[in-house]
Amino acid sequence: MPDTLKEDTDEQPVVTPLPPLRQMLDVLPNAPTPLQIDEWKQQLGEIFVSGFSENELFIWRPVRRAEWKELQAGLATEAAANNGQINQLKYEETVVKTCLVWPDLDVAAKTLDGKAGTVTTLHEQILQNLNPTVTD
Repeated sequence: MPDTLKEDTDEQPVVTPLPPLRQMLDVLPNAPTPLQIDEWKQQLGEIFVSGFSENELFIWRPVRRAEWKELQAGLATEAAANNGQINQLKYEETVVKTCLVWPDLDVAAKTLDGKAGTVTTLHEQILQNLNPTVTD
């Protein structure tokens, strides 16, 4: 009998494709209509969707330069007042609240039972969408 077992690597994992975004939004309460999404695109420029499941969808836009400068100034002020320390979670929430188009973050937190990593993950995705020279 051999000392090691050979894994069967011929089987590929089954990937179930998600339904189209508009179809996923149709089943969510108070979801934006296709017309509303088109209006947001015209008003805001680029908008993005982050999904953590079929019931956890977030529509957001990139941070604008003036907003970024204001966020950075707020960080500097907080750090100066707290011996160089900042509240990272509060900062992440501020960035997400600034950019979140739908749903309202406070409503989403209640709806999703306030999953701990949601805001942090959205914050990371928003920052990844900044120009490459801008970092957190």
